[in-house]
Amino acid sequence: MEINKSWKDFILFKDKSLFRKVVVLLSLLIILLILLLLRNYRDFCDGYSKTVVQFYELVFGHIASFFPFSFFELFVIGTIVYAISWIFFFILKTKRTGIKKSYHMILRLLVIVMSIITLYQATAGIEYSRYPVDIPQHHELLENHQDYKEIYMSFVDDFNYCASKLTFNEEGSVVKPYSNEELIKYLELEYEKLDSDYFYKYSPKAKPMYFTGWFYRAMSISGVSFAPTAEPNYNILNPDAYQPFTIAHEMAHSKGAMPEEDANLVAAYICLNSEDPYIRYSGYDVCFWSLESFVMATNNKQNVEEFYNSIDDNIYRNNNYEYDYWTNHATFEKIADWVNDLYLKFNNDVGTISYNDNIDTTQTETEFIINSYSRYQALFMWLYFDKN
Repeated sequence: MEINKSWKDFILFKDKSLFRKVVVLLSLLIILLILLLLRNYRDFCDGYSKTVVQFYELVFGHIASFFPFSFFELFVIGTIVYAISWIFFFILKTKRTGIKKSYHMILRLLVIVMSIITLYQATAGIEYSRYPVDIPQHHELLENHQDYKEIYMSFVDDFNYCASKLTFNEEGSVVKPYSNEELIKYLELEYEKLDSDYFYKYSPKAKPMYFTGWFYRAMSISGVSFAPTAEPNYNILNPDAYQPFTIAHEMAHSKGAMPEEDANLVAAYICLNSEDPYIRYSGYDVCFWSLESFVMATNNKQNVEEFYNSIDDNIYRNNNYEYDYWTNHATFEKIADWVNDLYLKFNNDVGTISYNDNIDTTQTETEFIINSYSRYQALFMWLYFDKN
């Protein structure tokens, strides 16, 4: 069998450029495999995250925070431009010289892709296998189920209070009372209240996605934390009520809480503990409906009616606005959800189900029972019983 000249040169080490690319590619592959193996050891992942990744984010987080724009957005736009250009020039070169002359282009692309994947695994990928985040919660179940009424009504009252301090537009949406810069600063101050060495000390500045927000809105993606650039990014096209929670969620990723259920819990803690009505409203906007199980657990229909009737009409109007908003804009939500599910499962997460507040209950013909508290419910219980 005759071997074509380019591969004969490579085998004989004559094409040194081609040989170097193969060596780099194989080296990256070996590093990636080692990282994938090491993520099975939780102690290593936790220690590695607190040292290597924290130092990486300290350095690159400071660099990225110095600039007012999002490097992640530039990366997305650059990737799209590069991909289109690569396809065009690959086809052009292949037509002119044949596929055997395109080995360099293919290997160069593989090296770039493998470099990004390996860097991401060395930062965010390892963090997925850390120990669970240590946000305070109260897990002890109540013996007297009627006590749930006092608990959920206290949060209804506070939710209504927050709503009373905000402005709602004609469509029913909350109107954000702060500029983007002000809101980010307020949330950075909220994060300074965290008293735990689990989280990285430095908080990279959250960046609004101005140029690609429409694209991510179509996929129902409210924010992205990109570890290689150490940036938490949030979609400015999110409904205003959801923005503080989204920013807090993405900041949680950048401070070491990478699993989605952990980032959600941290964001809930940050928002619900805030003294600012707008930020606290955002926490309720996401977490409040987990209290429905508390209402059901009283097994009293009158309590259920009182619960729903006591909620401010503006809260319902905002909920309806948010539902309609995402229904009308989330064109590619199912595709994005499928891709995100694969990504999370690849990183040892349970998939997109981790975004949900999975509530453990049992309902018989005569009784509704809470078997254990979900993460939001346990946080609400801590706020009620233990915070003060």
